[in-house]
Order: sequence, then structure tokens, then C-alpha cells
Amino acid sequence: MNKTFPYPGLRPFERDETDIFFGREDHTDQLLEKLGQNRFLAVVGPSGCGKSSLVRTGLLAGLEGGLLTSAGIYWHIAEMRPGNHPFAHLAEALLADSALGDEYINHFTHKPEALASLQATLRRGPLSLCELWQEAQFDTDTRLLLLVDQFEELFRYYQQGEVEETAAFVALLLASYQNPNIYVIITMRSDFIGDCAAFYGLPEAVNAGLYLTPRLTREQLSEAIALPATVFGGTVEEGLLNRLLNDAGNDPDQLPIIQHALMRMWQHAAGAEEGVLTLAHYEQIGAFKKALSNHADKAYGELTGAQQKIAEILFRNLSERDSNKRDTRRPTELREIARLAEVEWQAVVPVVEVFRKQGRHFLVPPVGQDLAPDTVLDISHESLIRQWQRMPQWLNQEAESAVLYQRVEETAQRWQDGKAALLRSPELEHILAWRTQAQPTQAWAERYGQHFALAMDFLEDSDQAQHQEAKAIQKRRRVTLASMAGGLIIAIILTLISVFFGLDASQQRQKAEASLVKAEASQAKAEAQKKEALDQKEKAEKQKREAQRNQSFALSALSEFEREKGNLTNAMLLALEGLPKNLSEPEKPYVSANENQLSQAVFKSSENYLERFVMDGDNSIHHVAFSPDGALIALADSGGAVHLWEATSAQRLHTLIGHTNKVNHVVFSPDGGRLATASDDNTARLWEVKSGKLIQTLRGHENTVLHAAFSPDGGRLATASSDQTARLWAVPSGKLIQTLRGHTDWVRHAAFSP
Repeated sequence: MNKTFPYPGLRPFERDETDIFFGREDHTDQLLEKLGQNRFLAVVGPSGCGKSSLVRTGLLAGLEGGLLTSAGIYWHIAEMRPGNHPFAHLAEALLADSALGDEYINHFTHKPEALASLQATLRRGPLSLCELWQEAQFDTDTRLLLLVDQFEELFRYYQQGEVEETAAFVALLLASYQNPNIYVIITMRSDFIGDCAAFYGLPEAVNAGLYLTPRLTREQLSEAIALPATVFGGTVEEGLLNRLLNDAGNDPDQLPIIQHALMRMWQHAAGAEEGVLTLAHYEQIGAFKKALSNHADKAYGELTGAQQKIAEILFRNLSERDSNKRDTRRPTELREIARLAEVEWQAVVPVVEVFRKQGRHFLVPPVGQDLAPDTVLDISHESLIRQWQRMPQWLNQEAESAVLYQRVEETAQRWQDGKAALLRSPELEHILAWRTQAQPTQAWAERYGQHFALAMDFLEDSDQAQHQEAKAIQKRRRVTLASMAGGLIIAIILTLISVFFGLDASQQRQKAEASLVKAEASQAKAEAQKKEALDQKEKAEKQKREAQRNQSFALSALSEFEREKGNLTNAMLLALEGLPKNLSEPEKPYVSANENQLSQAVFKSSENYLERFVMDGDNSIHHVAFSPDGALIALADSGGAVHLWEATSAQRLHTLIGHTNKVNHVVFSPDGGRLATASDDNTARLWEVKSGKLIQTLRGHENTVLHAAFSPDGGRLATASSDQTARLWAVPSGKLIQTLRGHTDWVRHAAFSP
């Protein structure tokens, strides 16, 4: 029995803790009855429902106590988790409690030799465990029970490409319980039950031996809370008991959170008279919702800055999100964590000790077991992944980094094969920002790919190519300006010349038209004259267009000259004068240089205008939008905030806080009453402009939301994302109407038909 606490905290109950294990008596009896009918049991339930504790402290202890009378009282029990080496872990489990008898290990000089031999034997075929059991020559009333806890770990190993080994291990389990003296029990999260279909015979076995772990009733949960304290001479105050039951509600993590909270309260009550747990203790630890997170934060706060960085790397690598967005534990050797953190393994040890010290139990192995480079570290319970406020953020960052890196590596391989081009902004800008922030390393990238050097070279080449292109554009601009031979004076001369040519061309055109009229009046005898007149008209038109083109180039040079001096209004007017008024029926040739000058002048003018709107801190303006009536301006900054200002007075009205990463796009609804924002935090949000209040957070995209657009009536919103989808939402309810799939690359823009 636990000699220190009546409550285990996050870790599962042990087999010798039956004295403090309450509320599961009926469920234990049901398991024993089912095991008597079927030698294979699949104990299934959601994460946090108490599967492992029910089997280990309820069922296994019951077997050792002789409660399954049909099978006797002589049990050899081997407990294991598959991890990434199921046969190795099975061999360790069989030797740990001498499940195959002392005679077996006595054949070997050293335990490593015994492990290697046993592992090789188990790999021989599905019947190898049955043969080993027969060779041990136990009495006919002796039984072997193999418990494979956290069976879903096997599916991860399978998805990593170890298909043959996982299939062989499952075949071994299914063949073993055909022996009447061998029993097999697996525990598995219910959201992985569909993965069983990948293995021949497993769905049938699971179906026959399925036990869905029941939730505790209010009465059973009350016993689990109150009775362990009495074993240690304490009590749980009635008010606290009712508060815990009410706060737990239907929370899927109710059992681990309650056990952890009770352990913490017992620590706080230590030394208090009669060991009474009270509501004051409950509030002291942060109550139901914050108890676990506050405790983990307290541990994190005890670390130095360098150790906190190691802790982040540690927890990011002890958890993972699979392709179905299921968050699970990922046991990892200590030396691997050290390699990822780029420190000696001894530097990781004090970080681990802080999180596994007595009364914490956030990590296993538990306190007291020495740590070595090959020690496998693990999170004690998956509820920590969900309940510690830092974990979802770390897990999201890890998952996003993984997706981004894998995309870069895949594109780099296609680029190397001549099937893809170098990256360009804005995609390149986004990925370079990630590289600067995340600072990926070779060790980290090995978890997600095999071509780290190629991927980084590809990014570097893309960056250099973009810089060279920018320099070439600047050089062309300087050459263009220099060719004007003196700027303004030459430009004026060119303008006068082009005007002269324009006037001359105009006079020639008028003469040609007069000749054409005259020729038409005498059509019968002047066909040749008409043709000559048409030729003259065409020649005159060509001269006029050339004159207008020269004039436009001169206006472009004048515009650039005025912009360089800071006369932005003059620069815009000159550039506009050089452009045709109607592109569908242009009255003069289109010269792109004028559009370039106009764009630069407008942009420079916008910069000067936006300087009136002072931003907080070091955040820069990332996107701007005006309301339909032009009265308001929305500025999105690089920190994730959106600021609403009066356009004319530059008075700030609201700051919209909610996004946790850069805002890429802001847009007003057609009536100006609502504002939509799209962000790097994978969400879009709807805001009320008048009050600045959040209306809805639109979740569903799996990566950065790049753009948003309202329908003409304002009743729908379209969002575009780098997850290769667009989505359609109802406004203002935020309900997802439709997900538009089919693109094979980023969707950068969304728009409605008029």
C-alpha cells in the first residue's frame, strides 16, 4: 500500500494499492467474470477514464487474491507497454517478475544475455510464447497473464513503417491465448479502436473480449474521493466533496484531475489537525480547472531560463499529434532529449527531477529510480497534455512546424528533380520567419524527414534568388532614371518635343481626314486618292501614338523626380496623366512605367498617412482596411492585435485582442457593422465594429488563414488558408457552411461573385 499519500495523483494505481482503490468493485467483478469466459480481454475507454488502474489494481489484484476461482490462484503476471520495440518490452516484462520461472534466467550469465536470447526466441513465430510456457513445465493449475497496457502505442509504431514487426507481435498475442493456461489483456483508448482493422484477426478478438470501461456514478465517485482519506486517518469535508462532484461534471479528465487535486490538498493539509481536507485547501490549489495547470506551472517556474528551454523540448517530444489529430504520449530516451536540446544528458536530469519529485508525478519513471542515458521518459498521464495550459500551445507549435518543414522538404526534393521552382514571397517570407523563430536543427528534423540539408539549402537558394531579383529591379530603375540625362530638365525637353510631335501628328491627321472626305466625294475617279489618304491617316496615327508614348515616358520620369523630392501629390498627378483614362478603349498607349510610378507614389503616400497612427511597442502594421464609408480604418499589427481608428482624426476607438499570432488580413462587411480578421493562429474572427466585441471565433482550418471576404449581402464569409482549402461560414452565427477542397497548394485569396 502507498505509505505516503492516500491519493496517487496523475499516475495509475499500483497493484499493491488496493487499500485505497474505491468505487470500482462492481467493475472489477464484471472484468473477472468476462475473463473467466474469454481468455482475451480488450479493456477500452477514452483517455482518463481509469482503464489502467481498473485492470492493475482491480482485476490483477483480484486474480492474485483468488477471485477467479475457475482459474485458481497461481498466476505469473507480465506487464508491458509496446512502445517502439514491442518484442524487447515483452521480453523485459517476462523476465521482470520471473513469469517464465527462475529456471529460465538461470541458464544465462547476465541479464542482457537473457533478454537478447528471449527476444530472439519470441520473434521466431506466433506460437513462440506458447512453446516457452510449455518448456517451463509449470503445474497445470499455474496461469500466465500478459497485460499490454497502452496498446494504441503499437499503432504509432505501425504508422512509422514497422509493419512486419507490429503484425508479428499482434499475431503472437492472438496465438498465445489459444493455450488454455495463457491469458492476454490489452488496454486501449476508444478513439483508436478503428486502427485494429489493420491487423488480421484483431478486430474479431477485440469484439469477442470487449469491455467498455464504465464511467463512475456519482456515488462511486464519492467513494473514490472520501474513503482513501479515512484509511490514512483523515476526512474529506462534506462541502468539499459536493463541490468536487459538481465541478467534475462530465469532464473526460475528471478522474486524473480529482486524484491530482486530492493529492495536492493532502499535501497542504499535512500537519493540520485530524487531516481534514477543506474547501480552503481546494481554493488554495486552484480548484478543479486550474489545479493541474497551476501545479505544473509551479514546477516550470522553479527552472532557470536555460532549463525551461530544455523542458519545452522535453514535453514537445514526449507528446505528438497523429494524422487524425489525436494527441498521445510519445516515450523517448533521455539521451535523445539531450541530443535535441544540444546539451549533455546530465543537463536534462535536473529538469526531469523537478517534474517527477515526490508529490508531482508528471513524468515517469517515478522518483527513486536512477536516470541514465537510455532511460525511457514518459508523461505520466495524457490528461497533462490537455490540462496544462502550456502543453496545447507547445503541441500546436510542434505540429505546425512539422507540417511546414515536411512541405519544404518535399518541395526541395521536387526542385532537385527539376519538378518545382524556388519559393517566392509571400510563402517564402512566411517560411523564413518560421526558420528564424523555430531554428530547426538536424536532430529535430530527423523526426519528420530525411533531407534536412537539402531543405535548408533550398530555402537559402530561394532567399538569395529573391534578393538578386530585387537588386536587378533597383538597378533597372537607376538606369532608367540616369537615361533621362539630368532628370527634370531633360524630361521637360522631352515633354516639349513630344508635345510638338503630338501637335504635328494631330495636324497631319486632320489633313488626312480632310483628304479622305474630299476623296470620298469624288469616289468614282479618286479611288487611288482615297487609298493614299488612308495610308496618310494610318501614318499620322502611328506618329501620334509614338508622340504620345514619348510623352508618357517623359511624364513617368517627371513623376519619379517629384516622388524622390517628396512631392507625392505631383508625382501621382504626373503618373496619372501618362496613363490612358479607359483601358478598354485607350486614347493613348499604355506605358507600364507610369503605373509603377503611380503605385510607388501611392504606397509612399500611404506610409506617410499611416505614420499618424501610432502603434504600441515594436509591432509593425501588417494589413490595412478602410470601412465602406471611409470613416474608419482597421490596422492589423504583427503581434496579433487589430486597432480601429477614425480615419480623419487618427483617434483610436478600439483594440481587438484575441488572435495569438500575426493577423494577415482585415476586411469590413459591406454595411460596415462587422469586421473579419484572418490570422496565422489558424483562425478567423468576427468582430462588432461599434463595440469592438468578439462575435465569433471561426475554427476549422488546419493552418494559417491568409484571407477573408464578405459576400455582397454580408451574410456569408469566405476564408482562404495555406491548408489548401477555402471555407464558407454563416454570419454572424459563425457556423461552417461548407469546406471547399481540391487545391494542391495554398489558397491565398477568396472572393464572391457580384
